[in-house]
Amino acid sequence: MSGNMEQRTDFQWDILEEYLRKIDEPRRIYPNGKKIEVVFTIKALNMLLLRTEGPGDINEVTLPESKLSVPVIQPQKLMAVVRRRMLHLLRLHRDYGTDLKPYIEKASELGFTKASEHLKSGWNCSIQPP
Repeated sequence: MSGNMEQRTDFQWDILEEYLRKIDEPRRIYPNGKKIEVVFTIKALNMLLLRTEGPGDINEVTLPESKLSVPVIQPQKLMAVVRRRMLHLLRLHRDYGTDLKPYIEKASELGFTKASEHLKSGWNCSIQPP
């Protein structure tokens, strides 16, 4: 495994190891990858994984039942669409802010944390087209 991932002691890699693809594995999807591909981990756990061309951010999310912390890819294009939609909704409901406030949660309250908060280098990725 990659040096950065070996340093993480809170992650239960033995559970997911069969789904991870290593750098020197001959049947890899991304030939120029430098770290273990987390794409297979997300698919193996039946989590929604949206892939798009271009750079993206990898964040962590904690699975509710197993309490496992897994990486989730958030492509910049997807994030931009979500931001535009959220701004549109906020404009529509700006006069009802106090009524909606209890229903709006921050990403941290939903279990997301930035990988860079845990590792100095974080997980860097470039999401390739299929």
